[in-house]
Amino acid sequence: MDLKYSKLKIAIGALFFSMLIFLSLPAAKATPGPGIAVKPNYSNTQIEQTGSIFVRTKPGESQQISIQLVNLTNQTQKLTVSPTVAYTSKDGAITYQPGKVPTDKTLKYKFNDLVKEQKKNVSLAPKQSQSVNFTVTAPEKQYKGIIMGSLYVKTGNIAQAENNNGVNINNKIALVMPVLLRSQDVGVKPKLTVPSIKPGQQGTQTVIKTKYANEKPTTIQQMKLKNKIYRKSNPKKILSKASRSNLSMAPNSNFPFQNDFGKNTLLPGTYHLSARASDNNGNHWKIEKDFNVSVGDAIQYNTKQNWWWIILLAILLLLILILIYMIYRQHKKQKQTLSNNQS
Repeated sequence: MDLKYSKLKIAIGALFFSMLIFLSLPAAKATPGPGIAVKPNYSNTQIEQTGSIFVRTKPGESQQISIQLVNLTNQTQKLTVSPTVAYTSKDGAITYQPGKVPTDKTLKYKFNDLVKEQKKNVSLAPKQSQSVNFTVTAPEKQYKGIIMGSLYVKTGNIAQAENNNGVNINNKIALVMPVLLRSQDVGVKPKLTVPSIKPGQQGTQTVIKTKYANEKPTTIQQMKLKNKIYRKSNPKKILSKASRSNLSMAPNSNFPFQNDFGKNTLLPGTYHLSARASDNNGNHWKIEKDFNVSVGDAIQYNTKQNWWWIILLAILLLLILILIYMIYRQHKKQKQTLSNNQS
């Protein structure tokens, strides 16, 4: 087992314990623990026992993956368990939330598409434990890297003890069991790219929205990222810069990164993004990319502080339209004159 996959196991193990989501409505006072425990039932295809399900697959073959659910409370709990795909949240973290999720065009296999059962309902009596099994069928061909997802465990509302005002506190609990599939021992290096850059607006603030993508079937862990943006014609004047650390990315996923433009005016023209990134596996990325801002973008996204620029650009656009119309009329008139002379 190479160093990269050893680090991946440690990261996934830590991620499992950090993925407990505990939501309380209303937050009247401190509430008891979640009352549900989940652990993997390891099979003979398990690669390493690190607190998550990490199994080896063979092309086209089906196998069972299983978790153990334990009700730690003195009341019955109703749970739903469903397979989900791993993706990168807008905050730059690996997550497994169910529902409609952003997927990258490089993602070839979604974990939940490989699972036969899309949801299982479980009712646990007080102090009861129960195994929940799912059938996973591997792709027909061997694949590089990993396929990553989870078994997502969610409870209904559980009435807890009354607060001081005599109001029941209802809690929703979600637990995640990460699942990784692998068919080959060949290591894969992540590849960080920028598929798109475009201007936008956050409230009244002009921003530049950059999409960063991990195009390979492996994770990026503890990534540091910094960038700067300037007009291509004037690289010495930095219009915006930003940096973030401790980012993580799921295999074949992307996330949005935002640069505030501050009080700078977003003029039409060509701009340049210069970005640098690194992760805890010694990977480094250098990204240089041009992007264009149109007259329409400048009018739409400049902040209220720059209304005079918007007015100027609107006048310029109007003059261009008038000029195009005049050229068209002149061309049409010349064509009509030529036609009359030939007659």
